Amino acid sequence: MKADAQPCTLSPKQERFIAALLEQPNVTQAAKACNISERTARYWLKDPAVQLAWRAARKSAYDHSIARLQALCGSAASTLGKNLLNDTGASAGIRAVQIRSAELILSYAGHAVEIADLQDQIDELRRLIEGGNHGRTTTSLRAVK
Repeated sequence: MKADAQPCTLSPKQERFIAALLEQPNVTQAAKACNISERTARYWLKDPAVQLAWRAARKSAYDHSIARLQALCGSAASTLGKNLLNDTGASAGIRAVQIRSAELILSYAGHAVEIADLQDQIDELRRLIEGGNHGRTTTSLRAVK
């Protein structure tokens, strides 16, 4: 969300609808969970304030998921180490699943860090462009690389 964006004011029903969108598989089910018509739900989704809140809710849910992945990185590394250095006593199939799960956790958490770094660089570039730094942009842009 942009720093200059106005805080949106949603009704309590709209806030419940946003929460339901995160929990339900589609708009129809989210509307049903909130006791509103699908037509009302789709109308609300055209409202810029609802769109902004929905985007913020999705980002928050994603950020929370990434934090959970990153918290698992230590366990994932330990799992790889145990399977590399010892015979864990588990079957080959179970060990393969453990190894693959650990690989995915480390990979996704690593990609999330890269994405966050890129987002920070984009935000810095936007700040520099919007600030009209009159010639100082070039020096600051080199640091962003």
